[in-house]
Amino acid sequence: MGQFVWPVPTVTQMSSGFGYRPCVNHGTELHLGIDILVNEEPVVAAHPGQVIKIKEDETYGKYMILNYGDYTTKYAHLSKINVGLRSYVNAGD
Repeated sequence: MGQFVWPVPTVTQMSSGFGYRPCVNHGTELHLGIDILVNEEPVVAAHPGQVIKIKEDETYGKYMILNYGDYTTKYAHLSKINVGLRSYVNAGD
């Protein structure tokens, strides 16, 4: 599948990783992604792919989904999105 780049070049630590974590209402919950706590930092594509969804909702705020062929990734809680639906992006874009 090739090399990945870190999606927030200016921040190197996750605020939450994969796995079970405490949840106020349910004791614990399975977290299926990683969270990187940033404040208005640029976010880049971790791998070349195509933008297959751009949406906004109450849970994730503004978000987009990139398709890499065999899998997808969701970039959520974004303040703005600078690519269009069906755009192709390279790692680091």
